[in-house]
Amino acid sequence: MKRLVDLAMLDRLDCLTRRQATGPPEILADRLGISLSTLHEYIMYMQITLKAPIRYNKYVQSYVYDYLPDFHLGFEKDWSQPQV
Repeated sequence: MKRLVDLAMLDRLDCLTRRQATGPPEILADRLGISLSTLHEYIMYMQITLKAPIRYNKYVQSYVYDYLPDFHLGFEKDWSQPQV
């Protein structure tokens, strides 16, 4: 059976990546409490399924975005709809 994606983990990865504060993959995996292979699965999921422009920058030793994408997890009120 295919593993479910942990949305909180994606949100944490996004937050750290936006700040260029992930550190090297081994340290990031340890910080998140996951294996290195699971971290790579999350990164690949973000790249392939979510089309995140994420890559590892060896000079800053962090995952970074090529440009800052819009990424939102959660629900927002649509204020254009009439109130019930």
